[in-house]
Amino acid sequence: MLIKLLSNQINEFRTVITMCMEHALPDPDERIKSKLIKEMVMDITDCWISYDTGDSGNDRRINGVILTKITDSPEAGGRVLTVLCGWAPQGTDDKMMLDGFNVLSTYAKSKGCTRLDFYSNNERIIHYANLMPLKWKATYFQFSLTSVEDKGYEITELKEV
Repeated sequence: MLIKLLSNQINEFRTVITMCMEHALPDPDERIKSKLIKEMVMDITDCWISYDTGDSGNDRRINGVILTKITDSPEAGGRVLTVLCGWAPQGTDDKMMLDGFNVLSTYAKSKGCTRLDFYSNNERIIHYANLMPLKWKATYFQFSLTSVEDKGYEITELKEV
């Protein structure tokens, strides 16, 4: 089951939210993590928790965390719900993926969104996305302009990686 946390619940789940950011964001430094936590408390960014109730029906075992943000995007033709990152410590399966997509898309529509988007380098997530009715598909690249390995801002040769 996927539920959206209220802003006053963020601190209670802060540890698992931080773990999600550390596992799923490209470069989760402290500034970025703090900014996202602050945005969740301010209801700018949303946090979703997926959990199982266990055999007894009383235990809640967290099996996933998703961070989303709604933005206005003239380029996309209106409001867009963007999945910033997601993490499932034990992995995901068909049911969890479909349930999550359906909950997020229903929520997005209720908030006036016309699109849901995300980026991922997880092969399983990419596989699931390719089975869905995509509006548009792209490959996303991000280059570091500040890392120690860079020889400045000028690229002098291209190499196979």
